[in-house]
Amino acid sequence: QTNKGTHLTLTQHGGGYGVSKFIAVETHELEICDQYFTWGWTEKNQTKLVPMRSAILRSNTKYTKPDIIGNILIINHSNSRYFYRIEHVAENVQLPINLGEQERFLKKVSPTVFKILLMRLYPVDYGWDEKKRFTDNFPNLNIYQGSKLLEKQLRKSRLAIHFHNATSFLETMSINFPTILCFDPIFSPIRLAAKPYYDDLIKVKILHTSPESVANWVN
Repeated sequence: QTNKGTHLTLTQHGGGYGVSKFIAVETHELEICDQYFTWGWTEKNQTKLVPMRSAILRSNTKYTKPDIIGNILIINHSNSRYFYRIEHVAENVQLPINLGEQERFLKKVSPTVFKILLMRLYPVDYGWDEKKRFTDNFPNLNIYQGSKLLEKQLRKSRLAIHFHNATSFLETMSINFPTILCFDPIFSPIRLAAKPYYDDLIKVKILHTSPESVANWVN
């Protein structure tokens, strides 16, 4: 239809867009469309971008409040074991690094913190056997894997921890829920336009670049 002159309008569907130094899907989508609605960001010399409030983030209720005596919720992600695209590095290389960072965090937290941790695994197992991996190494860790709405678990939690710079981080930040983000900028580099905002997150201890730093802060 675009070959016949139809105007193609696209919109951002998740995290990473406008933030990651290299994201293949964003590059492709911008190249093929006439107009692109973002979740509020824009860039110089990019006339296709139209900042707009995110429909996905807007659907998250502002009435999801933390429970000050609730769990500490680790919100996990997953992807294919086999190569299918490159973002910063190949996606199937990134996940084992990410799982290793979470194990380092779990080894560093105090017994008091460990007791109230709840690890929310991605509902789909792509062959990494994350549940078995964590259970074998941390048999007393409280783990959930299923389709329960994130919102319901947040209402029983005091803090959300993310080890992946993606949509779930934006979801908890957008409703002003106590949030910590951890990722290694070597493997998840930030583009220059977004770097000042992430520098601010580092200053206020929301963003950490090592799991040990997160553990010390949470302890």
